[in-house]
Amino acid sequence: MYLDIQHFGVLLALAFVLAAAFYHADLHRRALAEARHLTRRHGLTLLDESIILAKIRIDKRLRMLRIYRFEFSSLGDRRYRGELTLRGKQVIRSELEPFKVAVEVERLQ
Repeated sequence: MYLDIQHFGVLLALAFVLAAAFYHADLHRRALAEARHLTRRHGLTLLDESIILAKIRIDKRLRMLRIYRFEFSSLGDRRYRGELTLRGKQVIRSELEPFKVAVEVERLQ
């Protein structure tokens, strides 16, 4: 059995698609882990345990940026938005929409 150039091209394209899919899945897992960490650090709840790829863009230095969005809650009464920007596997920006916090007031006695 031998491989001609056409079959080799198909196999190469298939390998590229599979590698891209695994890389995207890895970035998605990384973004989800970062969203979990960010919300826990601020005492928030990551809603639906999910994150979505909202946008892909290219920066000035021709590097691909992926923008992920998620929702969180502070007091359980409302949904707020959060956003992460990844360049490769590195988180370069995280942003949380302003949210309500519970304030405990001690009684003066």
